[in-house]
Amino acid sequence: MVLFVTSTALLLGGAAAWLTEQDSAAMPLWAAATLLGLSFSAVSMVDAVRRRQPTVDVIAVLALVGALAVGEAFAGAMIAVMLASGQLLETRAEQRAPRSEPACAAYATYGPAAARG
Repeated sequence: MVLFVTSTALLLGGAAAWLTEQDSAAMPLWAAATLLGLSFSAVSMVDAVRRRQPTVDVIAVLALVGALAVGEAFAGAMIAVMLASGQLLETRAEQRAPRSEPACAAYATYGPAAARG
């Protein structure tokens, strides 16, 4: 949640600065959001490698590094927000899964009436 709120605030802060023609203030905010997303992705990627689990964080790291390398801080900030929102959704799904499994099993076995019941 912290990653999402922080990266979104940095993205919106940069957008507000850009809209008021303060590009010199917008770029550092967007770069900070990009670096935040990059650090999160790098840590997640290293953790996944240690557990020997496949991960798409490699793609996120490459996209974020690429955005910084070509001077597209806004694109990097957008990627960081997308990454954070995906993480937020994944966490929410993991929390709901244990409660949903019995209903899904009942639905698959006995149909919709059993799942409601």
